[in-house]
Amino acid sequence: MKTINVLGFVIGLILAFVSFYASSNVILGGGALIVSLLFYHLYVLPKLNKHNTLIQKLHECYFFINNFLISLSIKESLLAAFEAVSSAISDDFKEYLDSINELSPQEKLLYLKKYFPFHLYGIFVDIVILWIEQGGNILEMSNHVTNEMREVEEYISYSETIAKRKTFELIVLWIFSLSVVVVLRLSLNDFYGPLTQQFIFIASIALLVIVVLASIFFFVNRYIKIDVRGIDYGH
Repeated sequence: MKTINVLGFVIGLILAFVSFYASSNVILGGGALIVSLLFYHLYVLPKLNKHNTLIQKLHECYFFINNFLISLSIKESLLAAFEAVSSAISDDFKEYLDSINELSPQEKLLYLKKYFPFHLYGIFVDIVILWIEQGGNILEMSNHVTNEMREVEEYISYSETIAKRKTFELIVLWIFSLSVVVVLRLSLNDFYGPLTQQFIFIASIALLVIVVLASIFFFVNRYIKIDVRGIDYGH
């Protein structure tokens, strides 16, 4: 999370520096910094935080279902299964479970639908309740759910790998593009004085900042879009 916060600040500084250096306009440079930081912290950061929270819960849901089913098949007790999985969960999840400690094991499973707002978790709970009422082999009964969750986990891992690679490519692309602007400023130093007095030139530098922010906007919306069959994200 600290890396994400620092990245937003670095983007703002880079755009402010390039805007000011290319135009020699303090107002444009300051405006680029303010707009970039506001855009990042008011739009990008909340989107990324929401996305990361969702991904974390999907991972937790996957491990919880698998560990709970294995423990339940061995101990054949909801209470014992809860106790077995409680040692291998995140602090946030453990705190959430502690807050509903007065509920029965079956009630806890039902209540956790609020923590795991995913369709497959609901199916998992239905299977466990069916097992309570009719008995049977819980691992065989839940085989479809565990296979689906495994596919979801693999898909998310693949999507995160692709997103990181595309992020790197986007950063390299814009570093190269903005570097060209700086190089032109250095190479054409004698011609830059009159240019910086032209409104069209100033507007073109401002447009460049807008294009950079627009590319980040579209990239973030593509990055946080995860298409998983059978998942209800609670939106």
